[in-house]
Amino acid sequence: MNATATIDTRPIESDVQVALVTAQGLAVTDAPSYELAGRELLALGQYERKVTLWFEPLKKAAHHAWKVLCDRERDVLAPLQREITRVKRERVVWKDAEDRRRRAEEQRLAEEQRRRAQELAARQAAALESRGQVARAEAVLERAITAPAPAVVLPDSTPKVAGISQRQVWKWRVVDEALVPRDYLKLDDTRIGGVVRAMKSTCAIPGIEVYAEMDESVRRT
Repeated sequence: MNATATIDTRPIESDVQVALVTAQGLAVTDAPSYELAGRELLALGQYERKVTLWFEPLKKAAHHAWKVLCDRERDVLAPLQREITRVKRERVVWKDAEDRRRRAEEQRLAEEQRRRAQELAARQAAALESRGQVARAEAVLERAITAPAPAVVLPDSTPKVAGISQRQVWKWRVVDEALVPRDYLKLDDTRIGGVVRAMKSTCAIPGIEVYAEMDESVRRT
């Protein structure tokens, strides 16, 4: 629904068009036109003020209605959002525990397979040594001892629910601010701007150029 459809802005738009008739096409080419442009700026500023005052009560009413709706929406949503957060946390905690259990079982099975492989190698080495093949026996034992544990991957038995997906969300926290590279630091624009406006041309901040741009203000009556 178009909220502006019930507001007739044609009267104020008509006033604006009247104000623009004189201003549009005005060029500053000499001292008289410079002075004329200044008077036109004042006139345009007055019309600008008129437009602002015309819309002000409408905006206030709309903002009040919007705020009331937002506050009520927040109140109605709050218990739902709390429960969503709680249930999500319950699922995450359970899933983490299950993943740890599965990884521990994978490690246990891998170590068990490695132990059996070493026991088999020990029997093979003993048989080789009994036949006088000491060098081969030592090589068999060496390979068994230095071989990494076999990779064991158990299936993830976590139930799947249609419409719910999981993903890793990577975040960060500062552990030692002194070690953070300068590339990741941000200049404090508010602080620098305040110092520059206060000290003007006398401001001296290493790595910062201080300069002024001319602007005109129009008094609105």
